[in-house]
Amino acid sequence: MTVSEKSESHPVGKWIAGIAASVIVAVLGWWLTHDGGLLNPKPEVVVAPHAPAVEVADGPLHDEQVMVLHIAAGGSETVDVMGLWSGPEGLVPSCANGFLAFSWIVRSPYPDGDDDLEIRHLIPRGDGRTEQLASGATGSATIGYCDELTFVNTATEEYQVEVRFASGVFE
Repeated sequence: MTVSEKSESHPVGKWIAGIAASVIVAVLGWWLTHDGGLLNPKPEVVVAPHAPAVEVADGPLHDEQVMVLHIAAGGSETVDVMGLWSGPEGLVPSCANGFLAFSWIVRSPYPDGDDDLEIRHLIPRGDGRTEQLASGATGSATIGYCDELTFVNTATEEYQVEVRFASGVFE
């Protein structure tokens, strides 16, 4: 190999090395910065559990169902218990013996839903006034057949609340 042959192959080698270096840098840059890459990790996705099972000590429960409420920030949603109550044919509830057992969980935002959710009900003979029955991101309670529930969101963001409920009659 003569001196002139070496000088001609040298620029081609530099050109190939430059292209290879550019490809390596591009692949390394993508690997570091793509979604899930070392410099751009994917946030951990936390999936909220469903509302707890509905349980009561007094009598059997009937027709368990689930509903999802979307409650605006500072808003409320009222649910009529009579409208939710469902039991087998022939079982007739009254204000004295019918009830609705329910549980709830704030599914969004999860797990940030805190004590900003209040569950209220009417005060008997209270001229439409309500009182707090329960509160918190998750829980369970029982309410009478002739009552209504009001879910109040005192947070600054919308809540998605899953409510599991079942009907019953005190025996």
